[in-house]
Amino acid sequence: MGLASLSLIAFASIAWCLWVRRLTWRSRWESAATLNVALQGVALLLMSTAASTTIGAMVHRVSGAWNVEDFTAHSCYLLAAIAVASSVLSRLKDDASVQRSFKRWVEWPCTICIPVLLALFMLGNGHRIYRVNFFDLPTNGFLCAYWIVLCGMLIYLLLYSWPGLLSLCGDPASRPVAVVYLVASSFGIAACAAASLEVVDPQGHGDLVWALACVCVIGFALGSTYSWHRKVVWFTTT
Repeated sequence: MGLASLSLIAFASIAWCLWVRRLTWRSRWESAATLNVALQGVALLLMSTAASTTIGAMVHRVSGAWNVEDFTAHSCYLLAAIAVASSVLSRLKDDASVQRSFKRWVEWPCTICIPVLLALFMLGNGHRIYRVNFFDLPTNGFLCAYWIVLCGMLIYLLLYSWPGLLSLCGDPASRPVAVVYLVASSFGIAACAAASLEVVDPQGHGDLVWALACVCVIGFALGSTYSWHRKVVWFTTT
């Protein structure tokens, strides 16, 4: 399967998921799962070559900085990973201790991480050199640090959800969605690992990262769609 076909499937899965879950935005327990898929969809869109030649060019005319759309996409991925953790924790238990733990180990690290990434982006080649594909940028020390911080934080956030997902696998009702989420997050971690190779071998991993990111969001979209569909069926038949 080519990247174009995989991209089409990814965007179709995102659109279908958001349509099916359109009534979940105001739900305290369901909005995070919907937000995760939406943010990953925005991130994929902003990382595309079409966004670089249109949105990127327009932002450059206003700000003088290149590749701002890629930095925004990477920030969306961080927020999506936070949404995954929030969605998983909300299905385990929702008390003050969980909220404190989430704020300490998820919210605060990301609050620090995003400004650090912005500083590294501005200090490095990120905003100075234009490339249609951000992975084709020549790396320097600051851009290498950017990739390390970004990929490390994303892997950390995705792994943070694993104990909760493994716990949900023990519940027969939650097991199918939990397994799909584990598989999807595994592809997300693989995408981060591939992106981190830019540090040692730049300009050669963009297609691999894109493919893995597409599979990741397809998994989350299908899992979230199935989860909500099952709940709707249960409510309408009881």
